[in-house]
Amino acid sequence: MKYCGIDLYSYNCLVLVVNEEDHVVAEKRVPYDLAKIIGFIERAERIWQVSSLIGTD
Repeated sequence: MKYCGIDLYSYNCLVLVVNEEDHVVAEKRVPYDLAKIIGFIERAERIWQVSSLIGTD
């Protein structure tokens, strides 16, 4: 199983995908553009499964 996390910064976010052994499978700094974030996730979709989604306001 693979896990995805999104770390939010002021002008962009870092999307990181790791496997069960904590090895980075995919990583990319993405601007706050929903289409670009979704595009990266769709390209990485073949190598990971979403385990949870946690958000804050």
